[in-house]
Amino acid sequence: MILNVSFDQSVGSLPAGLIAAVNYVVNYFDALFTNNVTVNIDLGYGEIDGQPLEPNAAGESQANLVSISYQQAVGALQSEGQLGSSTLPTSSPFDNGTLLVTTAQEKALGLLAGNSSEIDGWVGISNTVPFSYSANTPPAAGQYYLIGVLEHEITEDVGRESYIAADIGGSQSYSIMDLYRFSAANVHQLGTGSPAYFSIDNGSTNLNSFNTNPSGDLGDLQASAGADAFLAFSPPGQIENMSAADLIVMNAIGWDTGNVTASNTTIPTASNTTMPAVAVEATMYGAVGPSAEVNKLATDFLPAQLAYAAQNGLNPQVYACQALGLALAFGNENGSTAFANAYGPDNPSMSNSASGDAAFSAAAAAVIFGSAETAHIANVIDTWVNYWKAFYTTNGIPGMSNVTAVQIDLAARGAAWGDAVGTALANNLGPLPGQVTNFLEDAAQGSAVYSASLGSQPMHAPFQGSNVEVTGVAVNSNHLV
Repeated sequence: MILNVSFDQSVGSLPAGLIAAVNYVVNYFDALFTNNVTVNIDLGYGEIDGQPLEPNAAGESQANLVSISYQQAVGALQSEGQLGSSTLPTSSPFDNGTLLVTTAQEKALGLLAGNSSEIDGWVGISNTVPFSYSANTPPAAGQYYLIGVLEHEITEDVGRESYIAADIGGSQSYSIMDLYRFSAANVHQLGTGSPAYFSIDNGSTNLNSFNTNPSGDLGDLQASAGADAFLAFSPPGQIENMSAADLIVMNAIGWDTGNVTASNTTIPTASNTTMPAVAVEATMYGAVGPSAEVNKLATDFLPAQLAYAAQNGLNPQVYACQALGLALAFGNENGSTAFANAYGPDNPSMSNSASGDAAFSAAAAAVIFGSAETAHIANVIDTWVNYWKAFYTTNGIPGMSNVTAVQIDLAARGAAWGDAVGTALANNLGPLPGQVTNFLEDAAQGSAVYSASLGSQPMHAPFQGSNVEVTGVAVNSNHLV
């Protein structure tokens, strides 16, 4: 993204801290969002587009909106592989409602020329609220974190909004983000009621609860999200940056996120989504999963795991692999039990015993680390197996009831296998990271062989440059949010 911010007032008349904060957010968003588009924002100090701000508002946003069809939106999201897009239903849950997107979002979706020079949105920043301008520095008591306010308002201008309370032309309106608004598993929240939460797996995982207080924006978050830039009501004295869950929101509504980390935020990228999706199954079952399954794991299953990892200070790549190892221990998407047969406690040479677990750990080390295998690695894997056996004995296995000791041992081995794969990828140990990278580069060029082993993949060819022109037509209407 190229984010262009123009000012209503002379730059020389504005607080130096305000200009520095705007520049910080511009540079952050330019690096964070990799869509090849230019977004034009007009910023006013003490006003928005020449109009006074609402009382007590730290900031406000206003965007140009256009209506598009549900099929246009889903087609664009799925063609770009946005997070959660494969779970969207074939027809809109809002029946005959009007789907609205901002012109900036329309650019991100490839439905409007990415270099259009028209203003996409307006932002107003209060000239009476006491702000702290420094990035990643706790504000003093009574001050508000301006970086977070800017991130909040600009992301609204590029599509992070709910329109379910808007009545435009006599019909209900909604946004792309509203398609991920749930009240329960498989139940979309189509109104302004509670509960309402963000989920990219059909409501199974609550990544954050939406605000339902009508005095705040319905596209913002409740206080349960913690110190977050997307809160509906922000207290003073705290840093409020964008979280991992926030970045999943932005990806789901059309904004590509590059391999960037900032402010203790982990962004879902190929390194911690697609690489685990490829590596774990390829090592556990001897072959990469089918293309559709790899994409489903990378876009629907793993982002929620990454959000949990980020919220709990865990290594995202290792945690993603561990979660997949557990998920695939009992069978893969084709119903194969090859892993359980070869490495589970039903294998006589790897029984549910101390010696059986040690034999499993040695076999796992050989498969995952190859030439880098050492006795120490096998011992570490054995330690992980014993940790997970104790954990699942105490807490049970997710999704299973009345588990047996044999099932606990198999689950522990799957999780430990994932831990080992994640450790190999995160620390570039053994041949596995190079094999996975080679596969992904093959996949980018259309030469990867799915459902085959990593070792049998062709060596990737050099990349060739290409240019794609995106064109479209916009119908603009102003909408105050």
